[in-house]
Amino acid sequence: MELLLQAVVEGRAEVLLGTHNQASVELAVARMSELGLQPQGSNVYFGQLLGMSDHLTQTLGAAGYKCFKYVPYGEVEQ
Repeated sequence: MELLLQAVVEGRAEVLLGTHNQASVELAVARMSELGLQPQGSNVYFGQLLGMSDHLTQTLGAAGYKCFKYVPYGEVEQ
């Protein structure tokens, strides 16, 4: 995450941080703030699986961060 966020600062990357772990999200948000990456103005996105850590997605979204919920579709065997 550290390397990716630094690459975002340098304009070399966009990153989707896919985690259901609250401590990881808090660390990412804190590091973004330290690096001057604004919630809406940066190329940093957060993503969680629908039904998992919905409270994190809702909190991030309410704070202005770019969030995605991904929804698997189809038979498990596929």
